[in-house]
Amino acid sequence: MNVGKLPVAYRTEPEGRYLFILDNALTASVLDETAAEGEGKPPVPPCIVHTAQGTRIALEIEDRGPRLVVLKISADSVRVQIRHSVQSQGATEELLDYMRTVLGCKLSQMQLERGETPRHKFLTVDGMAPEAVFDKYQAALKKAKVRHT
Repeated sequence: MNVGKLPVAYRTEPEGRYLFILDNALTASVLDETAAEGEGKPPVPPCIVHTAQGTRIALEIEDRGPRLVVLKISADSVRVQIRHSVQSQGATEELLDYMRTVLGCKLSQMQLERGETPRHKFLTVDGMAPEAVFDKYQAALKKAKVRHT
């Protein structure tokens, strides 16, 4: 299946039950229509949501990297690189300390929970709106790209 000439998805059988979407083929973006032209902001991705406990962020951890950095923000997760192995004792402390720096909040405002695998975690931040969290992650991502280039 194509959009114009660009392939975006396929089925293994012509009338097959499953539709397979190619990786990174599609994205969704809705700008704030009330903002002035050129000042619209992308919506907060579904990996950053408001809950009764605070703002919950789905994190994907890349370990044993050369530095602490936000690598990517997607609909599924915020990908973060840390120096320690995710299996080591220092990984949790390193991750929480980095998140404290990125989000500009206190350690007492954050709670880290396990996800499906050691590389997937959920961070809950008390007292911070999802929009503010998303803005801080975007700023960290831009800063990382500037430092990398």
